Amino acid sequence: MSLGGTDISALAQKQWKNASASEILQDGRGHLHEYTTVQIPPAIRVQGAAKGTEAAAYLEEVANRMSRDGWEFHRIDTVGVVESPGCLAGLLGARQIVRDFFVVSFRRPV
Repeated sequence: MSLGGTDISALAQKQWKNASASEILQDGRGHLHEYTTVQIPPAIRVQGAAKGTEAAAYLEEVANRMSRDGWEFHRIDTVGVVESPGCLAGLLGARQIVRDFFVVSFRRPV
């Protein structure tokens, strides 16, 4: 499966290579885990009429793909990103925009 043309497992590997030491965390039971995240789109496009199960099916596909690479689903978070206008747009009165992105976190034992 790909998100925006990027293979999810390749994305996870790239993110892990760029991870800081703080991304290897110890859970409350003393077990070490490494974590990776996959950004998912805020809306899923469907062909024809929506059945109401598309979001669940999409997340299931992402979780199963990551599971095949040894990752366990951990949680889903919303992350707000502030976009500042460029110089010209700022001069013309444009304001900052906050966009929400959805991030799925996965973990596996170290």
